[in-house]
Amino acid sequence: DAEEEAAAEVGGTLSGYPDDGTTPENATFEALLKAGTLRLKLVERPGRAPDQAIEPGPKGRKSDVFDHKELFKQCTPRFGFNGEAKEWRRTAPEGWTGQPPAAA
Repeated sequence: DAEEEAAAEVGGTLSGYPDDGTTPENATFEALLKAGTLRLKLVERPGRAPDQAIEPGPKGRKSDVFDHKELFKQCTPRFGFNGEAKEWRRTAPEGWTGQPPAAA
């Protein structure tokens, strides 16, 4: 499966950050990504490292992002709310090019 291979390339997770098991919130967040409830998109920032931004996944709704906001604050590295873009964001790990498209 191409999606699993892509995930295995960067830290073994869809987020690109390795999950060493010390932060249960990271595993919960990763499960939401794998289920298609949420997804991460790459946000280019000229002159700075790119960000990861959370958006509803193919099986999710806009309310799913709102419903899990406390989880985002507890992930490592944590997400912060970008008021200008109205998105939860954090710096993307080096080499992360975006979450692969969900399998149909």
